[in-house]
Amino acid sequence: MIRRQRIFQTCSVLLFIHLLVAAGSFTTDEYFLRRIIALDPAASLGTALAARALFAGMAGALVLLVLTLIFGRFFCGHICPLGACIDLADHLPRRQNRFLPKISLVRTGVFLILCGAACGGLSLLFAFAPLALSTRLVALLGEPLLRLGAAFGVDFLRTLCDGGWLTFAHIRTPFYSPILPLAIVTLMPFLGTLIARRFWCRAVCPAGALFSCAAQRPALTRQVAEKCIRCGRCRKACPTEAIGTDPRITRHGECITCRHCAAVCPVHAINFSFSLHQPAGSRCPDPGRRTLLVGGTAALVGGGFLLSTTRVPEAADSVPLRPPGARPEIHFLRRCIGCGACMAVCPTNTLQPSGFDGPWRALLSPLLTPAVGPCRTDCARCGQFCPTAAILPLTAEEKIWARPGSARIDKKRCLAWQEERACLVCDEVCPFAAIVLVRVPGIGNAVPEVITNRCSGCGYCEHECPVAGTRAIVVNADGALRLNDSNHRREGLKSGLDIRLQAHEGYPGGTENHLGLPPGFTP
Repeated sequence: MIRRQRIFQTCSVLLFIHLLVAAGSFTTDEYFLRRIIALDPAASLGTALAARALFAGMAGALVLLVLTLIFGRFFCGHICPLGACIDLADHLPRRQNRFLPKISLVRTGVFLILCGAACGGLSLLFAFAPLALSTRLVALLGEPLLRLGAAFGVDFLRTLCDGGWLTFAHIRTPFYSPILPLAIVTLMPFLGTLIARRFWCRAVCPAGALFSCAAQRPALTRQVAEKCIRCGRCRKACPTEAIGTDPRITRHGECITCRHCAAVCPVHAINFSFSLHQPAGSRCPDPGRRTLLVGGTAALVGGGFLLSTTRVPEAADSVPLRPPGARPEIHFLRRCIGCGACMAVCPTNTLQPSGFDGPWRALLSPLLTPAVGPCRTDCARCGQFCPTAAILPLTAEEKIWARPGSARIDKKRCLAWQEERACLVCDEVCPFAAIVLVRVPGIGNAVPEVITNRCSGCGYCEHECPVAGTRAIVVNADGALRLNDSNHRREGLKSGLDIRLQAHEGYPGGTENHLGLPPGFTP
């Protein structure tokens, strides 16, 4: 029975890894992956409350809750990738389970506080949503480490093999910085292994709180026959403390149908079967109206307090640079759950998680960093993979109008302006002819200037600028076009933008530079 659960968990994790790794391919359909991430009912509910709007991904979460009414918390025990990883971490020290009475009330309190904060417009799901945590764990921490190890392995083999195909072998290794907040928030659920088995699921997970409420009277229940000898082995084996002191009593709201209890029963008195009659004494204790009232009030007060301690920047120089298609900042932060799917599918690694230096409510939300990589003009995958529509799903043609900002030249750092050197890199790589070379009195060479209404904010100029450190040309959020709908071209034309993608045979107008030519040179 345990073996069957492990098979389900392994297949679920492998499928999840496959979807995230394959998401980097431009031939991968985005529909399935974003629907998988949106299956988390707590994340869907919290996003809907914070954004005050419904979105398509909620349908899958609702179906999952309906299935929980029938099969119990099967998702937690068999499908959840984070739960499978926590199970693996729990078995590394091979410790006995600790009994923590009423620990599920803490989880309920966490859920109520998250809902209260969401009602106030503050989304904290980036730190608690299990599928968002799973996505970051696999795509932003696990895959880069594996690619880095493979790259070191190729370099080592290259030293052993003189020539051959390994001479030109290269493994692209994305990196995500700052790594410290990313690792702290993502690996936080595994600290619970030091306390008890499945501690995160029992004490913190907001999705677990919803599943627990839905699984109070499931059709598939744990049944104990009269031949039970009350040895207590089932209670010790249960990872979620779903079995009471009397082994015949089951707290179905905590049972994840892992069947560990049935596997250790010496007389085979335990089985899981469908039944319309609930066994006596098997209901989870009712917290009572007073507890719910106090908890709900504390949630609203706590949510209002958290909201009052953070502000969304409004000035153009303080608004962060977001991906093209991102909603206005306040609406973006209400929807973003920090899952990292947009970063995982970005082909140039330009999307990076925000760190501790910004507003804490925006922690791990995606930032556009042209210094790391440009935003490809033929790519709109970040919006297509976003599970909560914090980034709108746009076509590549519409996306170039959803500019995140515009480029500005720092004349004190520019080689042409400051040192009168004949540098034309930014002009050559701009896909929109938004940079022109002009003659200025007192300067011997032509110098670059930005035609702002032509700039799409793609960042090719900043990425390829040869100035070390802070580039001489930088994209900032000034002039960003961020809407709550997909009419960016129409609104851009109204505001006087004239964004036209120029014809390029290759890099940088769309496809990557496979010829290896340096910036400023065309085939």
